[in-house]
Amino acid sequence: AVKIEGYDEAFATIDSCATSGEPSPNLYNAVRFIDKNALQIYPSLDHKQQLWNDAHGSWKLQLATGGGKFTEFKPVPIFAFAMID
Repeated sequence: AVKIEGYDEAFATIDSCATSGEPSPNLYNAVRFIDKNALQIYPSLDHKQQLWNDAHGSWKLQLATGGGKFTEFKPVPIFAFAMID
């Protein structure tokens, strides 16, 4: 990944929330930052392949917004896993 300004802070917020299972007021903005800047952060196929290598597998879904226009992350009320494959 190419670390642009704000990258470390955004991922620190995301990692902290993912580890604790508790949302923070900054989580939505951190996720949106990574989403909006994905082409700068992962500009080449090599960068995308490294992301795939790091993320491939099964992950417990900790927090979700519920989709749509919701911006507040909440703990997932069920035991759910996401598969990145």
